[in-house]
Amino acid sequence: MDADFISHDAGAPAAGRRAAGGLLGVLALAVAVALMILGVPTRDDSLQRLRDGQPLRIGYAAEAPYAFVDEGGHVTGEGPILARRVAEALGVQRVEWVQTSFASLVPDLLDARFDVVAAGLFITPERQAVVAFSLPTFRVGAGILHRGEGARLRADCKGLAAVSELRLAVLEGAVEGPRLAACGVPPARLLLVPDAATGQAAVRSGLVDGLVLSEPTVRWMARYDPSGALRTRPVSLDPANPHGRSEGAFAFRPADRALREAWDRVLLAFLGGPEHLAELERFGFQAADLARPPTAAEGR
Repeated sequence: MDADFISHDAGAPAAGRRAAGGLLGVLALAVAVALMILGVPTRDDSLQRLRDGQPLRIGYAAEAPYAFVDEGGHVTGEGPILARRVAEALGVQRVEWVQTSFASLVPDLLDARFDVVAAGLFITPERQAVVAFSLPTFRVGAGILHRGEGARLRADCKGLAAVSELRLAVLEGAVEGPRLAACGVPPARLLLVPDAATGQAAVRSGLVDGLVLSEPTVRWMARYDPSGALRTRPVSLDPANPHGRSEGAFAFRPADRALREAWDRVLLAFLGGPEHLAELERFGFQAADLARPPTAAEGR
């Protein structure tokens, strides 16, 4: 497989791309669904074209330890490391990495800016309505990044909602904002940030009391914070399931079934094994953060 190529979009603003390209993506998906309903066969060359030499374009948003660019300029993290292994097993000759904002991952995937999302994307019913997920690769809870002791913070979202004047940063497009809002945290107390680094800076500066994201992300931030002043604690965002964890996976366009099914076959033989865990431990993941190993019957 050729060396990676990292693409940083220099074209139209993201909002403009989503407005113009999003319509095309929706129309294309509607046409494909209509053809399926009518029984008209649609050609799926999503896997073959990659084996014929076209590049596999992988979209990611910068959020360590799921996906980020290291000091050597290489895209790495939980998703990229696993994606490279799958691409090699599938005979992919070229990989291109396309960085975008977290909120743009699904719209840009549907706009065909890339073929797969490798960026710590949680599986939710809303996302399942528009994209197709691979087998889950991780299963994690939420955490809060905060300064010092964080005396005003609570271990569940109802408790966070009850503390007046408490301000929290959440990532735009991520699940934590809607979940906190559903628990009663007023929108005025939630600061939407475009990326994890901005949320971390908001905590450091005192603009907010904490940043709510997945536990692996906040653990990573506290571990590598140069000031040494940042701490983390777990938090439950689902009152009905206080010890619940969310599963995440790679995401594909629904029409690219051949690529997704081949991807899952490779994952099925690797996920949850000692080698997989050893690779993830260097990114701060723990054994409890891995998705339940799928059985052969569950492979798609």
